[in-house]
Amino acid sequence: MLDEIMINITYQDTDIGGLVYHARYLDYAEKGRCKILTDLFGKINCQENTQWVVSSLEIKYIKPSTLGDIILVKTTLLDIKKTSIIFKHTFSVHNDKKVEMKVRVANINKDGRPSKMSEDIINGFKNNLILEN
Repeated sequence: MLDEIMINITYQDTDIGGLVYHARYLDYAEKGRCKILTDLFGKINCQENTQWVVSSLEIKYIKPSTLGDIILVKTTLLDIKKTSIIFKHTFSVHNDKKVEMKVRVANINKDGRPSKMSEDIINGFKNNLILEN
């Protein structure tokens, strides 16, 4: 499953020159991941050891996005382990790639320590998402 969302770039997303602030892409990626999680599982109960935090990310800025752009955010799954998931986000405007991002999301327990995801969650991803090579 490839998931897509559209983001309309408004004044609040840009600097005085009309370029998107680099940190805003983190917000857009979060929206993409949240959509996948909500579509697959609905609201996940954190009491079931399913609290996710970003543990690492890699961002490649290719070209700037500007005020008035409509960014297509594509979110795919690169890898899934017992305690973490790696997502890939691609940001483009009219098929012109602007940013690529890889985000590792770790599952933690209430004490903030790494925790294994339930088999239902792992299988939910494996059964519904196509792993990108």
